[in-house]
Amino acid sequence: MLISKNKAAFVVLLILVIFSQISKAQIGIGFGYPNDESILSYEHFQRLESKITSIASVGGSGGSGMSETGLICIPRISIIKDEQVETGLSKTNLVTLECTFTINHLLDGTTFATIEKKISGTGTNRDKAVDNAINKISVSDSTLLKLFSTAREKYITMYKTKCEGILKKAEAKKSARLYEEALALLMSVPQEADNCYDKAMKATQTIYSAISEQQCKKLILSARTNISNQNYSDGLNELSMIDPLSSCYKEAMNMAKEVESKISAEQLRDWNDQQQAKKDDFELKKMRIEAVKEIVVSYYKSKQANYNIIIK
Repeated sequence: MLISKNKAAFVVLLILVIFSQISKAQIGIGFGYPNDESILSYEHFQRLESKITSIASVGGSGGSGMSETGLICIPRISIIKDEQVETGLSKTNLVTLECTFTINHLLDGTTFATIEKKISGTGTNRDKAVDNAINKISVSDSTLLKLFSTAREKYITMYKTKCEGILKKAEAKKSARLYEEALALLMSVPQEADNCYDKAMKATQTIYSAISEQQCKKLILSARTNISNQNYSDGLNELSMIDPLSSCYKEAMNMAKEVESKISAEQLRDWNDQQQAKKDDFELKKMRIEAVKEIVVSYYKSKQANYNIIIK
């Protein structure tokens, strides 16, 4: 199906607005930990994540889990002191942890900032002593605040000084139909990078359109299979994920009409509510923003060869 010039111009403008809105948030930095064995348990890392993401938010890098920026803070922990001391009728464990915090980019492993910090704690056993040490980390810790501010500054500077090379790399990825990788590269550009940000947002629109077209064809095929097997609910769910700007949207709506009489009144209400939301410009933009974030975050999750990412 061919799209008219007027409609194509509208698509370009609308998508550019969408991506501008996506990237106006803080420069998010996710949290993860190495695959190699650590003295910290998963529960310890969850507590540490809460502390680190709170500090990141104070430092202008809000967010938890994986961010569409691809930046991630990796803590590496070792025990340099672990002893028991007599305290009356009981013993108290004393531990000192040596922590190295590194902020990397998942696209190419670039390191933007690293700091080392020692924290100590006490408890009736080692686990509780480690808990106590983690709890002592303040959300206003100057060393960790510096970690995030340094990473942000270097991150922004990189996109300002190497913009053309980054855009060319994204174009090469797009030409090779590596759409998710190209989109992740462009979505990494922070708004503070001025002209580079504007160029990246313009380049992103065609990639988003291409991904939407790919997804549309796959969803149509899967929906048709489900509907032919009388799995009407699953079929409609897949049709509901098709973007109204996709070339096969009209086909999707025709398929939906064929099964409206075969689903329950509640399912029909849900379907109509979804379609009505897509007629609301603001709601449609929100849907696209979430779809883009999901594409980029999914791409970064696929690059977890060296990291276990904690996703909330």
